[in-house]
Amino acid sequence: MAALAEEIAQELAAEMNIPLSQAMQAAGGALGVAPKPGSAGATGGTFDNSAVNTTMGESGAQAGTAWGAAFEANASGTVIVAGIMTKMEANYAQLTSSGAKAGTSWGAGFMSTVETGVTQPLISLLATLVLPEVAAQLKKNETQTEPP
Repeated sequence: MAALAEEIAQELAAEMNIPLSQAMQAAGGALGVAPKPGSAGATGGTFDNSAVNTTMGESGAQAGTAWGAAFEANASGTVIVAGIMTKMEANYAQLTSSGAKAGTSWGAGFMSTVETGVTQPLISLLATLVLPEVAAQLKKNETQTEPP
Protein backbone atom coordinates (compact mmCIF):
# COMPACT_ATOMS: atom_id res chain seq x y z
CA MET A 1 0.00 0.00 0.00
CA ALA A 2 2.85 2.35 0.83
CA ALA A 3 4.51 1.67 -2.54
CA LEU A 4 1.26 2.47 -4.35
CA ALA A 5 0.88 5.70 -2.38
CA GLU A 6 4.44 6.73 -3.25
CA GLU A 7 3.87 6.01 -6.95
CA ILE A 8 0.60 7.97 -6.98
CA ALA A 9 2.23 10.85 -5.12
CA GLN A 10 5.09 11.06 -7.63
CA GLU A 11 2.65 11.09 -10.56
CA LEU A 12 0.44 13.72 -8.89
CA ALA A 13 3.42 15.95 -8.17
CA ALA A 14 4.65 15.71 -11.76
CA GLU A 15 1.25 16.16 -13.45
CA MET A 16 -0.10 18.89 -11.18
CA ASN A 17 3.24 20.68 -10.66
CA ILE A 18 2.88 20.60 -6.87
CA PRO A 19 5.50 19.77 -4.22
CA LEU A 20 6.03 16.05 -3.70
CA SER A 21 5.34 16.44 0.03
CA GLN A 22 1.88 17.85 -0.72
CA ALA A 23 1.15 15.06 -3.18
CA MET A 24 2.33 12.49 -0.62
CA GLN A 25 -0.02 13.88 2.00
CA ALA A 26 -2.94 13.72 -0.44
CA ALA A 27 -2.14 10.20 -1.65
CA GLY A 28 -1.38 8.96 1.85
CA GLY A 29 -4.61 10.39 3.20
CA ALA A 30 -6.65 8.78 0.44
CA LEU A 31 -5.02 5.38 0.92
CA GLY A 32 -4.77 5.49 4.70
CA VAL A 33 -0.99 5.58 5.00
CA ALA A 34 1.15 8.26 6.61
CA PRO A 35 4.61 9.51 5.65
CA LYS A 36 7.39 8.17 7.83
CA PRO A 37 8.27 10.71 10.49
CA GLY A 38 10.87 13.15 9.20
CA SER A 39 10.94 11.72 5.68
CA ALA A 40 8.32 13.81 3.88
CA GLY A 41 10.23 17.02 3.47
CA ALA A 42 10.34 19.34 0.48
CA THR A 43 11.78 16.59 -1.68
CA GLY A 44 9.23 13.93 -0.73
CA GLY A 45 9.99 10.85 1.30
CA THR A 46 8.58 7.40 1.98
CA PHE A 47 5.44 6.08 3.61
CA ASP A 48 5.15 4.16 6.85
CA ASN A 49 3.33 0.95 6.00
CA SER A 50 3.27 -0.41 9.55
CA ALA A 51 -0.16 1.01 10.41
CA VAL A 52 -1.82 -0.27 7.24
CA ASN A 53 -3.73 -3.52 7.17
CA THR A 54 -1.97 -5.98 4.95
CA THR A 55 -4.99 -7.94 3.81
CA MET A 56 -8.31 -7.00 2.31
CA GLY A 57 -10.00 -9.06 5.02
CA GLU A 58 -8.64 -6.84 7.77
CA SER A 59 -9.68 -3.70 5.88
CA GLY A 60 -13.13 -5.15 5.30
CA ALA A 61 -13.48 -6.06 8.96
CA GLN A 62 -12.61 -2.51 9.99
CA ALA A 63 -15.06 -1.05 7.47
CA GLY A 64 -17.78 -3.44 8.63
CA THR A 65 -17.20 -2.56 12.28
CA ALA A 66 -17.37 1.16 11.52
CA TRP A 67 -20.52 0.70 9.43
CA GLY A 68 -22.14 -1.40 12.15
CA ALA A 69 -21.40 1.20 14.82
CA ALA A 70 -22.81 4.00 12.65
CA PHE A 71 -25.92 1.94 11.86
CA GLU A 72 -26.54 1.23 15.54
CA ALA A 73 -26.14 4.90 16.39
CA ASN A 74 -28.73 5.90 13.78
CA ALA A 75 -31.04 2.86 13.66
CA SER A 76 -33.45 4.29 16.20
CA GLY A 77 -34.59 6.79 13.59
CA THR A 78 -33.72 9.85 15.65
CA VAL A 79 -31.45 11.23 12.93
CA ILE A 80 -34.12 10.73 10.27
CA VAL A 81 -36.86 12.24 12.43
CA ALA A 82 -34.68 15.21 13.34
CA GLY A 83 -33.98 15.82 9.67
CA ILE A 84 -37.67 15.71 8.78
CA MET A 85 -38.56 18.03 11.67
CA THR A 86 -35.92 20.55 10.63
CA LYS A 87 -37.23 20.60 7.06
CA MET A 88 -40.84 20.92 8.21
CA GLU A 89 -40.01 23.78 10.58
CA ALA A 90 -38.25 25.57 7.74
CA ASN A 91 -41.47 25.32 5.71
CA TYR A 92 -44.09 26.22 8.34
CA ALA A 93 -45.07 29.41 6.48
CA GLN A 94 -45.77 27.40 3.33
CA LEU A 95 -47.69 24.77 5.30
CA THR A 96 -49.81 27.47 6.96
CA SER A 97 -50.56 29.15 3.63
CA SER A 98 -51.41 25.82 2.02
CA GLY A 99 -53.71 24.89 4.92
CA ALA A 100 -55.49 28.25 4.72
CA LYS A 101 -56.08 27.79 0.99
CA ALA A 102 -57.38 24.26 1.56
CA GLY A 103 -59.74 25.50 4.31
CA THR A 104 -61.08 28.28 2.11
CA SER A 105 -61.68 25.85 -0.74
CA TRP A 106 -63.41 23.38 1.58
CA GLY A 107 -65.62 26.12 3.03
CA ALA A 108 -66.62 27.39 -0.41
CA GLY A 109 -67.42 23.86 -1.55
CA PHE A 110 -69.45 23.16 1.59
CA MET A 111 -71.47 26.37 1.26
CA SER A 112 -72.23 25.85 -2.43
CA THR A 113 -73.42 22.33 -1.68
CA VAL A 114 -75.55 23.42 1.28
CA GLU A 115 -77.07 26.34 -0.63
CA THR A 116 -78.24 24.15 -3.48
CA GLY A 117 -78.47 20.75 -1.85
CA VAL A 118 -80.40 21.24 1.40
CA THR A 119 -84.15 21.05 1.02
CA GLN A 120 -86.54 23.59 2.51
CA PRO A 121 -88.16 21.12 4.96
CA LEU A 122 -84.75 20.38 6.47
CA ILE A 123 -83.96 24.09 6.83
CA SER A 124 -87.37 24.66 8.50
CA LEU A 125 -86.79 21.79 10.91
CA LEU A 126 -83.34 23.12 11.85
CA ALA A 127 -84.72 26.62 12.35
CA THR A 128 -87.51 25.25 14.56
CA LEU A 129 -85.01 23.39 16.72
CA VAL A 130 -82.39 26.13 16.92
CA LEU A 131 -84.51 29.30 17.03
CA PRO A 132 -85.93 28.81 20.56
CA GLU A 133 -82.45 28.31 21.98
CA VAL A 134 -81.12 31.41 20.21
CA ALA A 135 -84.07 33.50 21.43
CA ALA A 136 -83.59 32.31 25.03
CA GLN A 137 -79.88 33.19 24.89
CA LEU A 138 -80.66 36.68 23.52
CA LYS A 139 -83.24 37.28 26.25
CA LYS A 140 -80.78 36.15 28.91
CA ASN A 141 -78.14 38.56 27.55
CA GLU A 142 -80.69 41.44 27.52
CA THR A 143 -81.55 41.00 31.17
CA GLN A 144 -77.90 40.94 32.16
CA THR A 145 -77.10 44.25 30.45
CA GLU A 146 -80.16 46.29 31.56
CA PRO A 147 -80.38 47.64 35.10
CA PRO A 148 -83.13 46.15 37.32
